[in-house]
Amino acid sequence: VVLFHDTNVISKIVGQPLPLRMDPLRRVRGWSDMAEAVGVEWRRLHAEDPRAFIIANHYGITSQVAFYLPEARKDPKNNPIAFYMATGAPDNQFAFWPSYLDRKGASAIYFHQLSDHQPASGWFFDWIAGNSFEFVLAEDSAPVPDVVRSQFTEVIRVGVREIEYRGNVIRRMELYECRGLR
Repeated sequence: VVLFHDTNVISKIVGQPLPLRMDPLRRVRGWSDMAEAVGVEWRRLHAEDPRAFIIANHYGITSQVAFYLPEARKDPKNNPIAFYMATGAPDNQFAFWPSYLDRKGASAIYFHQLSDHQPASGWFFDWIAGNSFEFVLAEDSAPVPDVVRSQFTEVIRVGVREIEYRGNVIRRMELYECRGLR
């Protein structure tokens, strides 16, 4: 039980840290840094357009931004800035919350998380022996969903941001600037 509550103990037992991609706690690490990386791009866009907001493609990462980004916590009831993408069909709990679709002409930062690097086969024995091993990149880019692209007059790729934990990439996300909500 201790190992699953503090996987950093493994480094004391084995003599080296558990590869981040194999760490069962990786899912709970790096969220505040991810929200800050999105916040940097949002603040840049917000300086040009005070009505700017944030859109994510998954309710989980939408919630993380709403929780960790200080500006999103200021007045979430009257002035929310983090939204799940409006799809027109209720596919999660955010479908019942207010949408961004009434902010005609406003700009947004859209982002989605990219797949993790996956370890090459045989990683376990290399790790135990203290040898280095490769991680294979699962995907490098993903298109903006058509439903989001159709909601804006212009969509511009900002790029991929990598979030690190202890010197290793724990999250990868791709950001887009969306201008002119229709």
